[in-house]
Amino acid sequence: MAWRTGEVWRGLRGVLPVALGFVPFALVLGSQASQKGFNAVEVPLLTGLNFGGGSEFAAVELWSSPPHVLLIVAPSWSTAVIC
Repeated sequence: MAWRTGEVWRGLRGVLPVALGFVPFALVLGSQASQKGFNAVEVPLLTGLNFGGGSEFAAVELWSSPPHVLLIVAPSWSTAVIC
């Protein structure tokens, strides 16, 4: 399948407004995660493995040391099921 450069640029222009809308949420999540002690590898892992709307924010808020896994999984799972 050959890449059509014009279509790629058209798709990128179409996605740009939505992608810019994610920036404030990413900054807030990153600052909350850094306050809880997450590093630069753990935050993308968290968002990549936990795709359920705002459940990343719930997981970061409930994070403790050592983490209570069931307490973190329950709100994340319920958010993913409801959404």
